[in-house]
Amino acid sequence: MIPFDVDITTPLGRVAGRVQIPDRMRLAELTWSALGLDDQLIGQAVRYDLRNGDRKITCAKGCGACCRQDVPVSAPEAFMIAGVVQELPSEERTAALRRMTEVQQAVRRAGLAGHFENERFVAFGLVYFSLGHACPFLVDEACSIHNSRPFTCREFLVTSPATCCADADRFTEVRAIRQGARMTNVLGKVAARLLGEPLPTIPLIDAMDWAFEHHQLGERSWDSALMMKLLVEVLHAEMAPPGS
Repeated sequence: MIPFDVDITTPLGRVAGRVQIPDRMRLAELTWSALGLDDQLIGQAVRYDLRNGDRKITCAKGCGACCRQDVPVSAPEAFMIAGVVQELPSEERTAALRRMTEVQQAVRRAGLAGHFENERFVAFGLVYFSLGHACPFLVDEACSIHNSRPFTCREFLVTSPATCCADADRFTEVRAIRQGARMTNVLGKVAARLLGEPLPTIPLIDAMDWAFEHHQLGERSWDSALMMKLLVEVLHAEMAPPGS
């Protein structure tokens, strides 16, 4: 393992730290390395948004109101999540895969496309939410892969009542913490830079299937320092001022 120093100046301040990385990494391992960085960026955004002390985060364990929505993941996240599922105890893995299949079948019956495509994103999300199916990883209203949950889930923190997240007619009332950059987008662009071509954004319910179909890509590795430098470079480019 080798140390890699991260030092990023964002519109909200400085994020710095050291991560230990192997000589070479796959896309899944790059995703693991980005988790701690994203947590720091989320923390910055929360402190800025709540600086006046008149609001607080209303998300809490046991509230799965947002866990009936479609969740887009990047290809690197898909590989990470597939690895996490494979490492689950047999009974938990079987149950998660069964729930995933059930939601996939419901989505197909509804006539929805398998991938998020630009102009269809909003329509897909609204119809998906109307199906009312919980995320395959939601167990007793709590995330069963919480430590490795998608970046979209990690970054979705609200100060509005949970009822707004649970009711499509009240989506416009949802007040979410605004983060300068979305790590799902960042990872997707890093992967595109490494491969020389873009990869699709994938619905979470299809992540396992996609990762299996592209397992050879999942086994490819690159110089880890190069990957981390690209991550920081793309993150800088994606970072927007607060409130924008």
